[in-house]
Amino acid sequence: SSGINAEYGDTEGLLGVSGNLNRRTRLLLKILALSDVAMYRTRAERLHNDMFGFLSDASNVYCQHFADDLKNVLEKHSIDVPISKLGPKVIIFHETQFTETLHSNLDQVMTDDEKESGVEGAAEAEITARFAALGDYPKAFSKIRYLGIKSGNKPTDFAYIREETIAELNSHHIRNKKSLNVIMESLQVLNSKISN
Repeated sequence: SSGINAEYGDTEGLLGVSGNLNRRTRLLLKILALSDVAMYRTRAERLHNDMFGFLSDASNVYCQHFADDLKNVLEKHSIDVPISKLGPKVIIFHETQFTETLHSNLDQVMTDDEKESGVEGAAEAEITARFAALGDYPKAFSKIRYLGIKSGNKPTDFAYIREETIAELNSHHIRNKKSLNVIMESLQVLNSKISN
C-alpha cells in the first residue's frame, strides 16, 4: 500500500465505449479539469502529433472555459491557488515495444554532468520543444512529466509508473488537495458550463 488517499479513474481516453465522440471528449475535459494528476498513455513507437494536439486543445479549453469558474469554487472554500497551479500535472506514459523511449534516446547523447542533473528534465525539455515546434504549449497544466518504458514482448511493468505517479501525488508542487465537497461543487459547475 502506498499510503496515498486518492481517487482514480480510467476514462479509456477517446477509445471509450461511448459511440458519441463529443460525449467522450466532454468527459475527458471534465476529468482533466478535476484531476490533480492526469496520465496520457500511448503505446506508439514514437510520440505522434495527435497527442500534442489533444493536450494543447484540452489546455486551451481549460484556460478559456474552466479556469475562472474552478478558481471561484476554490476561493469560495478559502483555498488560495495561483492560476499557474490550478491545472493538473500531466504524465505522458509512453510505452514502446521495439524503439527506445525518450529517456533512453536522451541518455545516449547526454554528458555525465547532464545525466546527474536528471534525465527527466531533459525529456521534458524535448517534450516542450515538440510543443513549441507545433506552435502551442499547453499552459493549463501545472507540470508535464514524461515517463517512458520499453516493454519488448513482455507484459507492461507498471511498478515504475506507479512509483513515479505516487511521487507526483506526494509532491508539494501539486495543487491544493481538495475535499469531496469541493470536487463535487467543481463537477456541478463544469456540468453546467458544458451543458450550456
